[in-house]
Amino acid sequence: MQPQLNLSAEIQIKDVLVTAHLKGPLNNPQISLQSTPPLPLGTIMAYLLFGRDLTEISSVQALQLAGSVASLVGEGPSIIEETKKSLGLDRIQMITVPSTTSESGETIALQVGKYVTEGVLVSYSQAAENAAGNISVEVEMQGNLSFILESDQADEQKQGKFTLRWARTY
Repeated sequence: MQPQLNLSAEIQIKDVLVTAHLKGPLNNPQISLQSTPPLPLGTIMAYLLFGRDLTEISSVQALQLAGSVASLVGEGPSIIEETKKSLGLDRIQMITVPSTTSESGETIALQVGKYVTEGVLVSYSQAAENAAGNISVEVEMQGNLSFILESDQADEQKQGKFTLRWARTY
């Protein structure tokens, strides 16, 4: 007889309580998500991935969300996960960065990263409109605190300079 899993976890994000259920045989458990108040799967995933409602996410985040939902419901492998695995990377994501030419003020960039040691991620991002890429080093500290050192090579006046910022994950 195959061992069975029956686990649940909850998280409160803004006004939404999201519950994840992991049930089924140990070799093929299924995950399901529900929320209070009841919301569609896409909206629940937007809260889980980005901490905000589906109507508040960017177009780049919407693409990431679509891939995550398709992967969750079993409609195909995650292209990003397969690419990460084949290239030996820890992070591949589409991000928005300040634009030097766009009127909207933002443009899309591809970011790839690799953990060089536990808690230290080195990333490289390349925007579609800029020839210069940016490098960042993120150091994860205790207490959900991260320090990020990033270059800004897109702006000619800032080339060779770095920005140090910190973030706390709640």
